Amino acid sequence: MRGRVLGAVGAGAVAIATVTILVWPGPGAPQVEPRLRAELTPVIRQHLETRDDHGGALAERPESKSRWFCQVHLIETRRGGPELLAGIAAHCSEYARRGSALLQGTGFSVPALITLRSRDGSYEVTEMREGGKLNGDPDYRRTFTKVGKAEFLRIEQHGYPETAERPLDRARRAYGLPPNAPVQDAF
Repeated sequence: MRGRVLGAVGAGAVAIATVTILVWPGPGAPQVEPRLRAELTPVIRQHLETRDDHGGALAERPESKSRWFCQVHLIETRRGGPELLAGIAAHCSEYARRGSALLQGTGFSVPALITLRSRDGSYEVTEMREGGKLNGDPDYRRTFTKVGKAEFLRIEQHGYPETAERPLDRARRAYGLPPNAPVQDAF
């Protein structure tokens, strides 16, 4: 009897340990101070949306008056000398208005390391290095810290946090369209 009780207790301990291992949280997402997030996100988004190197299907049709709209999730920040380094995940899409509908062109998603410098009390982007295999950073070591990489991979798999405003919603507003305006593919 004593052997069965010890066996049952031992099996129970293994089950509890197994459950604990499976549900124990991993390292938390990097924390960015809310004030800094609110200050940097629009600066980074504007930089992405106004770059000259986007191209795009709608850009080839100047009459469409297309614009880029980006969703930026600031994953982490760290100091790099006098500069601030920001690891981000961004998704950008090209939109134009066609009558009462929104026309969607090309888009891209990118992990990036943004270098910012503070000048006269506000930040400006001085450099952007895209991460990923095509940019010589297949394991994202140059883009994120270990914890930042884990958060980026979570976003890549599960999507952006609900707090991030979608490019589609911003484009509808910018073109004066209602929130439920239809979206047409440019192709």
